Amino acid sequence: MSSLHMTGKTDTGMVRDHNEDCFLIVPESGIAILADGMGGHQAGEVASAMAIDRVTHYLLNAFAVSHAAKSAAANGASYVSAALVDAIKAANTAIYDASMTRPEQSGMGTTIVAAGRRGLS
Repeated sequence: MSSLHMTGKTDTGMVRDHNEDCFLIVPESGIAILADGMGGHQAGEVASAMAIDRVTHYLLNAFAVSHAAKSAAANGASYVSAALVDAIKAANTAIYDASMTRPEQSGMGTTIVAAGRRGLS
């Protein structure tokens, strides 16, 4: 059994008075995600939090289904890559939809970096 150690930290920086970064680490599931709300855009902190929430839930569900199906180890990397892409697309759609329906969140956005490693437990 391999072990994976993860840590994370964000900083407000010297330009803004609030932090638009959001991150989540789920080491037992091999998930690490960092979203940085786009500075200067409305509701960047909302977009980054939404991205973390959507991607995390998507990956946890995808990994649970995959584990239950006992898919072949050879397909693990491609499965994780596809799950990451699908999770980020789902988050993007949710953020875009929210920005289109809520005037106070119009134009919100975030960058995202996500990593997943299936089969830790």
